[in-house]
Amino acid sequence: MSDPARAAYEARWASMTLGPRGAAPAWDDLGLDGRAVWQRVAEAAIAAAIPQDLRRAAEASLRAPPGSWQEADTWFRFQARAAAFAWQLLGRGADAG
Repeated sequence: MSDPARAAYEARWASMTLGPRGAAPAWDDLGLDGRAVWQRVAEAAIAAAIPQDLRRAAEASLRAPPGSWQEADTWFRFQARAAAFAWQLLGRGADAG
């Protein structure tokens, strides 16, 4: 599913019926305000999943002057942190299975 807000909403109500006779409205019946709330829930979940040091490394890479040694250095640091984070995720997945 490509819509994180809808995925979060449907995951919350996964074992329940949605719609007129359900525990909550169907996603298509939520309206703009309801969807906006679930968009913020999805954004918070995504932000919480990304480690702060990885986020800071990405921001530093974007601030570096294009074509400079600082850009290359910050990009390398970002890639190293991203690889470490991916390795952690792979490890968690192996433990969960």
